[in-house]
Amino acid sequence: MSDLLSVVEDCPLKWSLSASVKADAEKCPTGSPEPGKVRISIADREDESGTIVLRHALAAKNGESPVECLLTGHEEKSYFLSAQAENGHWVGRETVKVSLAPGRPQTVSLGLDFRAIPHGLIESSNADRLLERGDVLIKFAARTSTFMENVIMAGEKAVKKLSGLFHEGIKKGDPTCFHVAIYLGEGRTAEAHGGDLSTARVGAREIDAHAGFLFRVYRCQDRALAEAAAKVAETWATGRMKYLVPALVPFHLASFGPQAHGEALVFGQESGRKGGPLRFGAMFCSQFVIAVYQAAAVAKQLRQKPGLISTDVQMPAGLDLHASNSSPLALHARLEGASATWRYVDEVLVRPQQDANVQTAPPARPGKDVTEQVQVLGNPTQKRWPSGEWIYARNPWSLKEFEGKIYVGSGNSNNPPPAANAGPVDLWALDAANGTFPEKPEYEVPDEQVDVFRILSDGLWIPGHDSKVTARNDSRVKGESKYEHFKRLLKTAVTFPADWAAGNVHHKIGSVWMTMNNIPNGIHVYDVIEFGGALFAAIATVMGGMVARSNDRGHTWEVMLTKPFPYSRTRTFFVLDDDTGPRLYAATNGGRIYRFDGRSDFAEMNVRFFPAISDLKDVFVARPAEYRKQVVYIAGQKIIDHDWRPLGLFAAARADSARPLPLPGGALARDLLVHDDVLYALASTQPSAQSTRVHVFATRDLESFAEVCFFDAETFARSFETLNGDFYFGLGCDPDHLQGQTGRILKVPASAHS
Repeated sequence: MSDLLSVVEDCPLKWSLSASVKADAEKCPTGSPEPGKVRISIADREDESGTIVLRHALAAKNGESPVECLLTGHEEKSYFLSAQAENGHWVGRETVKVSLAPGRPQTVSLGLDFRAIPHGLIESSNADRLLERGDVLIKFAARTSTFMENVIMAGEKAVKKLSGLFHEGIKKGDPTCFHVAIYLGEGRTAEAHGGDLSTARVGAREIDAHAGFLFRVYRCQDRALAEAAAKVAETWATGRMKYLVPALVPFHLASFGPQAHGEALVFGQESGRKGGPLRFGAMFCSQFVIAVYQAAAVAKQLRQKPGLISTDVQMPAGLDLHASNSSPLALHARLEGASATWRYVDEVLVRPQQDANVQTAPPARPGKDVTEQVQVLGNPTQKRWPSGEWIYARNPWSLKEFEGKIYVGSGNSNNPPPAANAGPVDLWALDAANGTFPEKPEYEVPDEQVDVFRILSDGLWIPGHDSKVTARNDSRVKGESKYEHFKRLLKTAVTFPADWAAGNVHHKIGSVWMTMNNIPNGIHVYDVIEFGGALFAAIATVMGGMVARSNDRGHTWEVMLTKPFPYSRTRTFFVLDDDTGPRLYAATNGGRIYRFDGRSDFAEMNVRFFPAISDLKDVFVARPAEYRKQVVYIAGQKIIDHDWRPLGLFAAARADSARPLPLPGGALARDLLVHDDVLYALASTQPSAQSTRVHVFATRDLESFAEVCFFDAETFARSFETLNGDFYFGLGCDPDHLQGQTGRILKVPASAHS
């Protein structure tokens, strides 16, 4: 919501500063996020140091915000204004200076330009298609950072507000950058990394270790120097040098003065020493990258002039820094200002699309390439969520065939953006016979998200992911005024107790859908299963993870506790046999497994259900599929609130016998289905930064998988289904990499892959 003031009338005894923001929508690629909420910074100085006042504007769908007052005052004053959208995709064209005096109201228009970030996804297997040896990678904040990374960012932001500590170009640096590495090729980097101080060293690591983070890529135009720097990095990054905590670095001078010249000479003299310069027992990230480049530059000068002294050392633009005093912010600013010798290449997101147990995966034997035979059937959810951040709500979380139709799940129940609390959800059903969607959805589901479908003995069921029984309001999607925004927030505050009072299950009886809003405190209902003649619902309440049981097909429920404490959630069910017969199991976040005692309790089991995954904090059993008296499942890791990313594929015949089940080539499993005694797995790999490969694998014995087919797309397929030999796919995206194709439903005919 905008926190701008109302427009102040002219007054001879005071001044007023008003502003609006305007984004050039014509320059925005189709399907890209709209500006949304825009942060306006009002600073005493051009480099954003000194006192900073923050205001916010809300851009409408056309990219413009109303003209509104930011500040008023009585004394003459000058300010520097800049703007940037909070989603990071729209940035101000320039900083605007305004001079204010009593009786002179000023109105400023702040232009925004679109910045497409990130441009691609990379992992160790495809990084060489975009990156080159010697590239400098500057890492920016993501959703999760280590304590040490947060400390570094805090220091950088403090420096940004202090003037003159580095150089005039400091304003070009971004204080959210906090780590620097140099690329070695073949998916490896050399860097000083300090996530865990007990093991932190200067060494080489896989780029996949940075999963979920954004890198800005800078390339040295002198390719011989870049190659020489990469060789120095390989020589030094042996693990001998420890990681140096850069606690005081932001408060030292980074200019290339006499001490810096002497240090660079030492680097050059010891460029070939394994493990790095003898006098340096530790380095921090930007120090290491600057040092290896300076070592390569000075080593060349020493070959030409063996008696070189420090005052004669020459340093190319961008590297003229005191390495031991230069933070990531200082290096970033220097590279931004040295366009003649350094070229900005791209911004990429590191997201490995490989199974956690890829090292034990069987080799890949490609199936049939059906890229040319893929049919696009439509994007029904685009009607409701046409563009911007709402693309995320188009994710087809699940596809399910029922009575000749392919039902499509969508929506988003996360509280933070993108597309926060996107319900209620239009339920679309494809007529598989003619391959078309109807003009109108089959049902409006009063929940924020349709995540899974379950076919039980009496028809099709949908667990109510996040109850939305209050009235539908599409104004957020279409663009709303401040007043409309305020009214919606007020209405939400008044009505949310009704949404939280009871959870939903939705049941199709014949041609009619029925919503039963009666699961006590069922804020989230993640799964529903039939066992022993009763219905069981996996739920989350304010008290923690629960299981609700109904003996009358969902008309009344009783609740049993699984995992206590707020934010604990029971996510899925599955059935396995033991010596006593079939047993019902419930899976919660934290990687925990509970077993039903057959009466009224779920007891936690001391089992290791995710071999090779050490951090289970946000991990749970996703997409469980029962096959040949075993359960096959994906390790899902929470991203924001309820959505998840896959980590690996597993199988278990008993709760204490879980084992990895990696797909050929380590492809990352995303969905599972069983049909005609065959288990199919939907998976993805990332052959290039700009392309995703969608795979379908099949097995009849859970010992070996064969690839049925594959096709290339701009994004991964999140869900799939089969009917009459045809495969149907729903294209998806992650919240930090929105894709315009999200929600598109594809078909691969049986004739194409058989």
